[in-house]
Amino acid sequence: MKRLKQILIMSTLVIAGVSAFAQNKHETDNGYRFYIEDPMNRNTITFKSEAPLEDIIGTSNQITGFINFNPENPQKNGFADLNVPVSSLNTGIPMRDEHLHGPGWLDAGAFPEINLEINEIKKAELIKETDNSRTFELTAVGNFTLHGINREIDIPARITFLKESDMTRMRLPGHLLAVRADFTIQLADYEITGPEGMPIIGAKVGKEIKISVNLIGGTVLPSLAQEKM
Repeated sequence: MKRLKQILIMSTLVIAGVSAFAQNKHETDNGYRFYIEDPMNRNTITFKSEAPLEDIIGTSNQITGFINFNPENPQKNGFADLNVPVSSLNTGIPMRDEHLHGPGWLDAGAFPEINLEINEIKKAELIKETDNSRTFELTAVGNFTLHGINREIDIPARITFLKESDMTRMRLPGHLLAVRADFTIQLADYEITGPEGMPIIGAKVGKEIKISVNLIGGTVLPSLAQEKM
């Protein structure tokens, strides 16, 4: 009887160990989901237009969505779905913002969201590693949707994975992913022409728009973390 009990205990420990190993392996193979939700609105997207008569810089801090990323194998299972409300774009001049959101430009009424969907990561290079972090330079491939038009796009980015620690919890709960990316779009590609009969693009608004993304996501939703406190 004693021998049987020992066998049962050993079997339980082995099964538990295998399960734990499988769980860890599953995390390594598939990475983590990082939620883009910051109660303090510190995530930002910045856009810049340069034209002979005027330079325009605008921002939004209302980015939402998620990123799937594997710090052990960045090119496996990489995916992201990020959204920005057109109505949140702010250039610092209320009348200009009203025009920007209106039907002559981005038409927030008909196309309320700007969307970026990443479905592939390529050319990932580990450029820095510590005990608690990994930084990669990579190219993200996906689709950018603006003004109801969807275009494939390649985006160079720098991504840093940070293991949860006392330091990271000062920003967000869980493991963190910091993303910095810069890319350029052509307004003509998204059928943005400005008000009819007014040759503004090329004079006061640049034909191309430079976009910068700076955000941090966590593996735990801040709203859920607050509920548990």
